[in-house]
Amino acid sequence: MNENKGFISWIRKYPTKFMILIFLVFIPLILIFTALIINVRNNHRFYFELNENNEPVYLYRGDLTKESKLSELIIFDLKLESIVEPKEQVNTGSDETTYINGEYIFNFRYSTPENVYSSFQFEALLDTTFNGYRSSVKAFSFFEENEDNKMVLPYNYVMPYKKNIFTTIDRPYLFLKITVNSSTIIEGLPLDNEVYYVKFDLSNQRPDVRPA
Repeated sequence: MNENKGFISWIRKYPTKFMILIFLVFIPLILIFTALIINVRNNHRFYFELNENNEPVYLYRGDLTKESKLSELIIFDLKLESIVEPKEQVNTGSDETTYINGEYIFNFRYSTPENVYSSFQFEALLDTTFNGYRSSVKAFSFFEENEDNKMVLPYNYVMPYKKNIFTTIDRPYLFLKITVNSSTIIEGLPLDNEVYYVKFDLSNQRPDVRPA
Protein backbone atom coordinates (compact mmCIF):
# COMPACT_ATOMS: atom_id res chain seq x y z
CA MET A 1 0.00 0.00 0.00
CA ASN A 2 2.81 2.40 0.91
CA GLU A 3 4.54 1.59 -2.38
CA ASN A 4 1.39 2.53 -4.31
CA LYS A 5 1.08 5.80 -2.41
CA GLY A 6 4.73 6.52 -3.08
CA PHE A 7 4.32 5.92 -6.81
CA ILE A 8 1.23 8.14 -6.96
CA SER A 9 3.05 10.84 -5.04
CA TRP A 10 5.96 10.60 -7.48
CA ILE A 11 3.55 11.02 -10.43
CA ARG A 12 2.00 14.08 -8.83
CA LYS A 13 5.39 15.55 -8.09
CA TYR A 14 6.90 14.79 -11.51
CA PRO A 15 4.02 14.69 -14.05
CA THR A 16 6.28 15.71 -16.93
CA LYS A 17 8.73 12.88 -16.23
CA PHE A 18 5.81 10.46 -16.02
CA MET A 19 4.48 11.53 -19.46
CA ILE A 20 7.96 11.20 -20.93
CA LEU A 21 8.21 7.71 -19.44
CA ILE A 22 4.91 6.74 -21.06
CA PHE A 23 5.97 8.03 -24.47
CA LEU A 24 9.43 6.47 -24.34
CA VAL A 25 8.51 3.08 -22.86
CA PHE A 26 4.86 2.12 -22.77
CA ILE A 27 3.65 3.46 -26.11
CA PRO A 28 6.52 1.82 -28.09
CA LEU A 29 5.81 -1.47 -26.31
CA ILE A 30 2.14 -1.24 -27.26
CA LEU A 31 3.03 -0.45 -30.88
CA ILE A 32 5.50 -3.36 -31.04
CA PHE A 33 2.96 -5.77 -29.54
CA THR A 34 0.29 -4.60 -32.00
CA ALA A 35 2.70 -4.98 -34.93
CA LEU A 36 3.57 -8.52 -33.81
CA ILE A 37 -0.11 -9.50 -33.66
CA ILE A 38 -0.74 -8.09 -37.16
CA ASN A 39 2.39 -9.79 -38.50
CA VAL A 40 1.42 -13.19 -37.07
CA ARG A 41 -2.09 -12.87 -38.49
CA ASN A 42 -0.85 -11.82 -41.92
CA ASN A 43 1.73 -14.61 -41.98
CA HIS A 44 -1.08 -17.18 -41.75
CA ARG A 45 -3.30 -15.75 -44.47
CA PHE A 46 -3.72 -17.11 -48.00
CA TYR A 47 -6.06 -16.68 -50.92
CA PHE A 48 -7.38 -18.48 -53.97
CA GLU A 49 -9.56 -15.80 -55.52
CA LEU A 50 -9.67 -12.09 -56.33
CA ASN A 51 -12.72 -9.89 -55.82
CA GLU A 52 -14.28 -7.56 -58.40
CA ASN A 53 -11.62 -4.94 -57.59
CA ASN A 54 -8.85 -7.44 -58.36
CA GLU A 55 -7.94 -7.64 -54.67
CA PRO A 56 -7.18 -10.91 -52.83
CA VAL A 57 -10.01 -12.48 -50.84
CA TYR A 58 -7.93 -13.49 -47.85
CA LEU A 59 -8.55 -16.60 -45.78
CA TYR A 60 -7.05 -17.29 -42.36
CA ARG A 61 -6.24 -20.14 -40.02
CA GLY A 62 -9.85 -20.28 -38.85
CA ASP A 63 -11.00 -20.99 -42.42
CA LEU A 64 -9.00 -24.23 -42.60
CA THR A 65 -11.05 -27.40 -42.32
CA LYS A 66 -10.46 -29.78 -39.43
CA GLU A 67 -9.28 -33.21 -40.51
CA SER A 68 -12.06 -34.94 -38.55
CA LYS A 69 -14.73 -33.03 -40.48
CA LEU A 70 -13.12 -33.51 -43.87
CA SER A 71 -12.68 -37.26 -43.34
CA GLU A 72 -16.46 -37.65 -43.34
CA LEU A 73 -16.40 -36.98 -47.09
CA ILE A 74 -12.89 -37.69 -48.32
CA ILE A 75 -9.76 -39.46 -47.15
CA PHE A 76 -6.55 -38.67 -48.96
CA ASP A 77 -2.84 -39.30 -48.89
CA LEU A 78 -0.41 -36.78 -50.33
CA LYS A 79 3.34 -37.07 -50.80
CA LEU A 80 5.85 -34.59 -52.19
CA GLU A 81 7.84 -36.83 -54.52
CA SER A 82 10.25 -34.39 -56.15
CA ILE A 83 11.25 -30.76 -56.50
CA VAL A 84 12.63 -29.30 -59.70
CA GLU A 85 14.66 -26.27 -58.67
CA PRO A 86 14.09 -23.26 -60.93
CA LYS A 87 16.84 -21.82 -63.06
CA GLU A 88 17.63 -18.17 -63.63
CA GLN A 89 16.03 -16.67 -66.71
CA VAL A 90 18.54 -14.81 -68.87
CA ASN A 91 18.18 -11.89 -71.26
CA THR A 92 14.98 -10.60 -69.69
CA GLY A 93 15.94 -6.94 -70.04
CA SER A 94 15.07 -6.37 -66.38
CA ASP A 95 17.27 -5.62 -63.40
CA GLU A 96 15.20 -8.03 -61.29
CA THR A 97 16.28 -11.68 -61.31
CA THR A 98 13.55 -14.04 -62.43
CA TYR A 99 13.43 -17.83 -62.43
CA ILE A 100 11.70 -20.40 -64.62
CA ASN A 101 10.92 -24.13 -64.93
CA GLY A 102 10.63 -24.84 -61.19
CA GLU A 103 8.12 -27.52 -60.13
CA TYR A 104 6.80 -29.32 -57.07
CA ILE A 105 5.56 -32.80 -58.00
CA PHE A 106 3.14 -34.62 -55.70
CA ASN A 107 1.56 -38.05 -55.62
CA PHE A 108 -2.09 -37.65 -54.64
CA ARG A 109 -4.46 -40.48 -53.74
CA TYR A 110 -7.95 -40.23 -52.29
CA SER A 111 -11.00 -42.31 -51.41
CA THR A 112 -14.50 -41.66 -50.07
CA PRO A 113 -16.60 -43.37 -47.36
CA GLU A 114 -19.05 -46.01 -48.59
CA ASN A 115 -22.16 -44.03 -47.66
CA VAL A 116 -21.28 -40.99 -49.77
CA TYR A 117 -21.35 -40.46 -53.53
CA SER A 118 -19.22 -37.44 -54.31
CA SER A 119 -17.57 -35.56 -57.12
CA PHE A 120 -14.62 -33.35 -56.34
CA GLN A 121 -12.71 -30.48 -57.83
CA PHE A 122 -9.28 -29.78 -56.40
CA GLU A 123 -7.46 -26.45 -56.63
CA ALA A 124 -3.92 -26.13 -55.32
CA LEU A 125 -1.32 -23.48 -54.70
CA LEU A 126 2.07 -23.15 -53.03
CA ASP A 127 2.52 -20.17 -50.74
CA THR A 128 4.95 -19.05 -48.04
CA THR A 129 2.15 -16.68 -46.84
CA PHE A 130 4.49 -13.67 -47.03
CA ASN A 131 6.41 -11.59 -49.58
CA GLY A 132 4.29 -12.83 -52.49
CA TYR A 133 6.22 -16.09 -52.75
CA ARG A 134 3.21 -17.96 -54.09
CA SER A 135 2.40 -20.00 -57.15
CA SER A 136 -0.60 -19.49 -59.35
CA VAL A 137 -3.71 -21.49 -58.52
CA LYS A 138 -4.02 -24.70 -60.53
CA ALA A 139 -7.20 -26.79 -60.82
CA PHE A 140 -7.28 -30.59 -60.95
CA SER A 141 -10.65 -32.09 -61.83
CA PHE A 142 -9.49 -35.31 -63.45
CA PHE A 143 -8.17 -37.19 -60.41
CA GLU A 144 -9.32 -40.80 -60.16
CA GLU A 145 -10.47 -42.21 -56.85
CA ASN A 146 -8.29 -44.98 -55.35
CA GLU A 147 -5.60 -44.29 -57.94
CA ASP A 148 -2.17 -42.66 -57.77
CA ASN A 149 -2.57 -39.23 -59.34
CA LYS A 150 0.26 -36.87 -60.19
CA MET A 151 -0.12 -33.23 -59.19
CA VAL A 152 2.45 -30.83 -60.66
CA LEU A 153 2.64 -27.23 -59.47
CA PRO A 154 5.01 -24.69 -61.05
CA TYR A 155 7.00 -22.78 -58.41
CA ASN A 156 9.68 -20.35 -59.55
CA TYR A 157 11.18 -19.14 -56.30
CA VAL A 158 14.52 -20.12 -54.81
CA MET A 159 14.21 -21.86 -51.45
CA PRO A 160 15.16 -21.89 -48.64
CA TYR A 161 14.42 -18.21 -48.01
CA LYS A 162 15.82 -16.32 -45.03
CA LYS A 163 12.87 -14.32 -43.77
CA ASN A 164 14.83 -12.59 -41.00
CA ILE A 165 17.79 -13.25 -38.71
CA PHE A 166 15.69 -15.70 -36.69
CA THR A 167 13.59 -17.47 -39.33
CA THR A 168 14.42 -19.42 -42.48
CA ILE A 169 11.63 -20.83 -44.64
CA ASP A 170 12.68 -24.16 -46.16
CA ARG A 171 9.61 -24.72 -48.33
CA PRO A 172 6.26 -23.15 -49.10
CA TYR A 173 3.04 -24.54 -47.70
CA LEU A 174 0.65 -26.45 -49.92
CA PHE A 175 -2.94 -25.23 -49.80
CA LEU A 176 -5.83 -27.22 -51.24
CA LYS A 177 -9.30 -25.94 -52.02
CA ILE A 178 -11.64 -28.91 -52.27
CA THR A 179 -15.07 -28.33 -53.78
CA VAL A 180 -17.39 -31.22 -52.98
CA ASN A 181 -20.63 -32.05 -54.77
CA SER A 182 -22.02 -34.85 -52.68
CA SER A 183 -25.15 -36.70 -51.66
CA THR A 184 -25.77 -39.67 -49.41
CA ILE A 185 -27.05 -42.93 -50.79
CA ILE A 186 -30.52 -42.08 -49.42
CA GLU A 187 -32.72 -41.52 -52.44
CA GLY A 188 -34.22 -38.07 -52.90
CA LEU A 189 -31.64 -36.04 -50.96
CA PRO A 190 -30.35 -33.03 -52.91
CA LEU A 191 -26.74 -32.47 -53.81
CA ASP A 192 -24.71 -30.32 -51.40
CA ASN A 193 -21.99 -28.05 -52.72
CA GLU A 194 -19.37 -27.37 -50.05
CA VAL A 195 -15.85 -25.93 -50.06
CA TYR A 196 -13.04 -27.05 -47.77
CA TYR A 197 -9.55 -25.63 -47.30
CA VAL A 198 -6.56 -27.71 -46.22
CA LYS A 199 -2.98 -26.69 -45.42
CA PHE A 200 0.05 -29.00 -45.65
CA ASP A 201 3.43 -28.33 -44.06
CA LEU A 202 6.02 -29.68 -46.50
CA SER A 203 9.07 -29.12 -44.30
CA ASN A 204 9.14 -32.74 -43.10
CA GLN A 205 8.85 -34.27 -46.58
CA ARG A 206 11.94 -35.85 -48.15
CA PRO A 207 11.57 -35.42 -51.90
CA ASP A 208 14.10 -35.97 -54.65
CA VAL A 209 15.59 -32.57 -55.55
CA ARG A 210 17.05 -31.88 -58.99
CA PRO A 211 17.87 -28.81 -61.08
CA ALA A 212 15.69 -27.70 -63.96
